[in-house]
Amino acid sequence: MSTFYTADLVYVSGSFEPGVYLEVDDGEIIGVTATKPTPQASIQSFPGHAIFPGAVNTHCHSYLSLLRGELDELPLAAWLAEVYREVAVFDASAAYLGARPSARKPADTEAADLEVSDSDRGDSRYAGTGGNE
Repeated sequence: MSTFYTADLVYVSGSFEPGVYLEVDDGEIIGVTATKPTPQASIQSFPGHAIFPGAVNTHCHSYLSLLRGELDELPLAAWLAEVYREVAVFDASAAYLGARPSARKPADTEAADLEVSDSDRGDSRYAGTGGNE
């Protein structure tokens, strides 16, 4: 049985559109319509949100592997404050070394020998130089 999903905006055909319903059956989008489904249909509505089918949030905090096990006992607010204090001093090489174990690469290269590309700097920009630029 199909379920229809809708939100304030739904991304279809290259833009966000209001009043759109995605028909999903067994995890697959099988239709898109601007016609409201019948009252008997299964409808999941997300007011105040947008639906972007196929989008995957790929951001990560892999650089935090450098702090693994160090702050585990802290409550969330204190943990966040300490993490931000700690990562404020990370440079691109530290972020790269912290992210490296997450990529399952051996950490056999010294930080001084690393050449960090712009794509490797994502965590560093967020962690140490003023947020999401």
